[in-house]
Amino acid sequence: MPSTSNWLSTPPPPSRPATKTTASTNASSSLTVALRTHLTSRHLPPNDAFLAHILSSLNHSLPLPSLKASAQYRALHSDLKTSLLTTQSNTLPRDIADGRTAFRSLTSEVTVQVLDQLDISRSLWSQIENIKAAERGETQKGREIVRVVPGEVEGADGGSATATSTTAAGEGEGKGPMKLLLEDGNGTRVWGFEMAVGNETAVAGGKLGSLEIGAKLLLKGPDVARGVVMLEEGKVVVLGGKVEEWAKIWREGRKEALKAGLPPLDDENTVMVDD
Repeated sequence: MPSTSNWLSTPPPPSRPATKTTASTNASSSLTVALRTHLTSRHLPPNDAFLAHILSSLNHSLPLPSLKASAQYRALHSDLKTSLLTTQSNTLPRDIADGRTAFRSLTSEVTVQVLDQLDISRSLWSQIENIKAAERGETQKGREIVRVVPGEVEGADGGSATATSTTAAGEGEGKGPMKLLLEDGNGTRVWGFEMAVGNETAVAGGKLGSLEIGAKLLLKGPDVARGVVMLEEGKVVVLGGKVEEWAKIWREGRKEALKAGLPPLDDENTVMVDD
């Protein structure tokens, strides 16, 4: 009698050739590694959730350089607290803003984002007046007041152009030194001060005076004195970017924030500020 174990046993399934799904998975894995490596080399190492979000929204049929550029753009325009893979070496010390520490130096490179900025070279009053002038549709050219009408500004080609530059928006180009509120990927915040004095070359090529809110900076081991980061030439690199929602809220509340920073005045010396 034949053994029942032979005819009851299930034969092994035949081997199958590699499917398109397997090839697609390998391509996706390769792209994941390429984008992670690229962003890390740009001091924007992504966490898994952010990288997965990028991959799900990209057109994978595009050339790899285009995909890298798109991923970098999104990282620069993101909130570091939700996009950055944080480690002890790429974040600020938790107590960095403690003014009781006289002096220290950061020992590693840290990527931060700008939450607020103030041009120390201009008074609060002058900045408020600039915003009010822009609200009236005016901007200043040397000593001449020029009224800016959207759609009627003559462009370089002789045609019309809309005044949308920072100067026309009333903020003006920051001359500096600049005071910046910085935040790392853990949400730790500290003020930074641009250490450019007199006729010295401005830090980072003068770019600190024209940053957008949410812009990313790389701190390369700067000194910290009494809880303030010293932004010196060679110790800070502008990576770029912005967070549009933050920038919009900052612009809309800028005038009131500047007014709140004015010192209190006695009733006899109170100066009325028009809204």
